[in-house]
Amino acid sequence: MTGGRALASWLVLKIPDATLQRTALALSTILAAALALAHTAALIATFAVLLGVTLAPVFPATFALLMAHRPPARTAGIALAASGIGAAALPWLMGVVSTRANSLQLALTLPIAAALAMLILSTASVRAES
Repeated sequence: MTGGRALASWLVLKIPDATLQRTALALSTILAAALALAHTAALIATFAVLLGVTLAPVFPATFALLMAHRPPARTAGIALAASGIGAAALPWLMGVVSTRANSLQLALTLPIAAALAMLILSTASVRAES
């Protein structure tokens, strides 16, 4: 993910924020699904690394899109806090689901759903602004 953040810093100079965000979310959804279906150590490792790289630009691009709307400080603070809570809660919830269901594959449906929901919300917000 750290390498992905370095790559994201370079990509944000070349690609518009919205395009980078949506591309990263779409690839993250696909890679999380592929990770859930992988059965060999090599595939699991490959998909996990690629997923980390594609997740890296999501927060910076999303926050840049928010800041482009010049929200009040309170709104920006709430968005920042919510993203931190989400980043902490999702792994915890995945652990709870995988432990209770005895299935990591089932737990991986949570990040798939989260990335897909963010992608849908991102494209819906563009339609609302048009």
